[in-house]
Amino acid sequence: MYRHEKKKLKIGWIVFFVLLAIGLWLFVRGLFWSFEVTREVMVKAGDTFGVFYSGLSDLQITRIKRYMKQNAIDMSRLEIGKYTFSGQYSPVSFVSHILDGSEKDFARVTILEGRSIYDIDDYLVKQWWIQKGAYISSVTDLSIIQSMQEIYPFLQEAGNIGSLEGFLYPETYFLDKDAAIVSALVRVQLDTFATKVWDILAQDKEIFYDRFSRDFPGVQLGWYDIVRLASVIQKEERITINQPTIAGLFLRRLQIGMRLDADITLCYGLKQPYSVCTPSYIARYVSDKTNVYNTRQQWGMPPTAISNVPMSAIQAVLAYVISDYLYYLHDANGRIYYGSTLEEHNKNKQLYLR
Repeated sequence: MYRHEKKKLKIGWIVFFVLLAIGLWLFVRGLFWSFEVTREVMVKAGDTFGVFYSGLSDLQITRIKRYMKQNAIDMSRLEIGKYTFSGQYSPVSFVSHILDGSEKDFARVTILEGRSIYDIDDYLVKQWWIQKGAYISSVTDLSIIQSMQEIYPFLQEAGNIGSLEGFLYPETYFLDKDAAIVSALVRVQLDTFATKVWDILAQDKEIFYDRFSRDFPGVQLGWYDIVRLASVIQKEERITINQPTIAGLFLRRLQIGMRLDADITLCYGLKQPYSVCTPSYIARYVSDKTNVYNTRQQWGMPPTAISNVPMSAIQAVLAYVISDYLYYLHDANGRIYYGSTLEEHNKNKQLYLR
């Protein structure tokens, strides 16, 4: 009886080691089992590891995930840039290739909120990417604008425009250095405007126009007018929570036939980057009636947008706040003060502009 039990125990150990060997073999085979991948992946800010899964089978994705989980590999923060895959990869080599980081053959282009085409051109020149005026020429070329209107509905709805200003979305972009950087940048800016603004505005616009027609009867405000007004608001008030109040204030001015009186607009007519547009610079030109962008001398809104705006500035127009305010000013610290009458405004000047 004892010998029989010993024999059973021996068989059990043999089965255990056989199963262990099979398990190890399957594990190793799973790690080093290869699959072919031939493509480029561009990782942008905010992308997750899932961006690499496109084109892979469910089985391949499962094996990659299993390897990452078993080895506690954290891919929550990916290096931005281009990753090129070409050849056979196992889960191990596939993940290792990503951990090696992105390729450094791209141009990182950062367009800040509220920058104009003159700012962008100046920035690209300083980065040694273009000759002065190349970007401006492209985005004001009527033939290019017309070709873009055939692609983008938001440009079609804007009507006859002489510039793409206002639609060149501010963002950080990664462009292939071998590509024509101006045309590549313009297209990706318009693509980003389409996804971050236009594609999510359809319902908001309907609600806005229904409300606007009741609050401001007789005032005409088309789609391009919204973009133009948003561009002025972005330059006049950088603090997002204040922008809807400024939007309502400007709309009241338009309703009662008052000038916009936004100093910053005249700078755009001088075709200079905003970096040179200091208060003293503005003071030199504030009485210039020949500048069609000088809203202290001209009625209504400027002929075009004066900057490229984020979604928040457009939403500020759509969510305008109605108030009694007609005036505002900023103190030396950028704090804003409102006034309902010219008397209140002059008092604010005495109190806060020292």
